[in-house]
Amino acid sequence: RDFLKNLLDFEKSPLSKDFGLLNSTDQGGISLLSVKNDLLFHYLINLVAVMSRRSTPNQSLTSPSTRAMILRLCEIRTFVEKIRPIEQKLQY
Repeated sequence: RDFLKNLLDFEKSPLSKDFGLLNSTDQGGISLLSVKNDLLFHYLINLVAVMSRRSTPNQSLTSPSTRAMILRLCEIRTFVEKIRPIEQKLQY
């Protein structure tokens, strides 16, 4: 339980922004690689949180917080799948 709490707190902390590559000081805009890396970083955090909940006995997967994490996973996966064709067009 403490691990899950610390993990979710880390995602919201300013320290997690250092690990992500999204930077608001980019004057040319946000690069595709930065967006993809940030999405994958948040996907992994949410995936570990859901896996932690599943491995804990007597933990309900139907709780609102768990369902929100699973919906967020689906949303991030959709974004990553939408980026894939753009990456293929950029390959040379």
